[in-house]
Amino acid sequence: MKALFLALCFLNIVFFFWEYHKGALNKPHLQQSSIPAILLAEEQDRALRGVEISAYLEKNLRNIPELPIRQDFEQRIHPQSAIPEQPAPITAKQMACYEFGPFSSRKAAVAWLQSQNLSGEIFNKEILIPDIYLVYSPLLKDREQSRIRKMMLVAKGFKDFWVITSGELKGAFGLGIFHERSRAENYKNQLSQRDVQTEIQEQFKKSSSLFVRISTDKEFKQALAGLAPLNCTDESARKEHD
Repeated sequence: MKALFLALCFLNIVFFFWEYHKGALNKPHLQQSSIPAILLAEEQDRALRGVEISAYLEKNLRNIPELPIRQDFEQRIHPQSAIPEQPAPITAKQMACYEFGPFSSRKAAVAWLQSQNLSGEIFNKEILIPDIYLVYSPLLKDREQSRIRKMMLVAKGFKDFWVITSGELKGAFGLGIFHERSRAENYKNQLSQRDVQTEIQEQFKKSSSLFVRISTDKEFKQALAGLAPLNCTDESARKEHD
């Protein structure tokens, strides 16, 4: 039995090599046929029409812009997903500061606020007010001309004039000091009639006066009861208040 089994195995091995040598174990290679497929006349007409339609669509639809069809479709189906319009920003009203004055007394400032139906802060503010009006003979270029001017004033009978020794009018001749502008103007006209040319300089002094400060969102462009508004800032108001 063992010899028979070994003989069968040997025969199987020999048969395997014989089949392999003949190529029976290799897969057959399919060659593509060069013979064109046969189309019916009706199928050929449909194919030609399809080619023409494809060429027409490619030629005429190439430059059409893409429409937002999907976005519009989604917004119609899901309106809650649409982007809501942003409301216009709300700007806060700008507060402005105004000062009115000066007032002769606190009572006068209170009465003015009540007459205008306003509320505000009454405070003291240092301002410049007219002090004196100086009538003077204009400054000359050199000492020789000043000497001639002095001799002319003496010849016309002027005795109460003096040489100004400081300030921007240093070297000019002062002819009079007045506390009212109207009197200074009258004196200047009198000197002009005597061929003496003069000028008037207004000089100021510091004075503490009462003002009213109002903070509001309204805009004042015109005077109220004869008092013109003055713009102020919180910083300047704090300094003046201190």
